[in-house]
Amino acid sequence: MTAPSRNAEIRRQRARKDKISKLRLRYRKAASSKEKDDIFDKVKAMSPTITREQFEAPLNKEKA
Repeated sequence: MTAPSRNAEIRRQRARKDKISKLRLRYRKAASSKEKDDIFDKVKAMSPTITREQFEAPLNKEKA
């Protein structure tokens, strides 16, 4: 009986991960700090525990 709820949880996690990845791409292309703040607010709404440093870490890895 736990499989259906686990499957839904996995689906939500994957959808959240995909959406955050897309927002990271938009964040990288954003020109103004206002745009970046707006994008990060959307990320924060989806995943309240994420910090700005955690969100930007994959972007910083790609630059190095």
